[in-house]
Amino acid sequence: MKIIDQYIIGGLKNMRLKFSTQKEMATALGISSMQVGQLLKNKVSHFNDDTWTRIKPILLPYIEEYIAAMPPIAMEGDCRTEILMRMLLSIPKKERDEISERLIENTLLFERHHLESAGIATGGCC
Repeated sequence: MKIIDQYIIGGLKNMRLKFSTQKEMATALGISSMQVGQLLKNKVSHFNDDTWTRIKPILLPYIEEYIAAMPPIAMEGDCRTEILMRMLLSIPKKERDEISERLIENTLLFERHHLESAGIATGGCC
């Protein structure tokens, strides 16, 4: 199951702009016009795996176009932070979640090592 997030919705809306009719877009995606309408109105929460596997290669360029057109992320810091955030957001959610898990694990290991090096006992997390 693939959860439909804001990037997929943005990609679908970009794709819709490229087609004369909703029916043409539906044909390109291999789904019904009614399904396209529901997707564009954000009334569908997910794709089943088969559907996502089939439409992902078709939709991905429109998602990338949507992400590229997003306004810069407002954050303190320098442009490296913004570049990093854009890169992370461009990674598919499943892989992004895996990266986040590894980052959290490594951060906790680093923190424990730093505290133990300073002679502070570490216990379990609260």
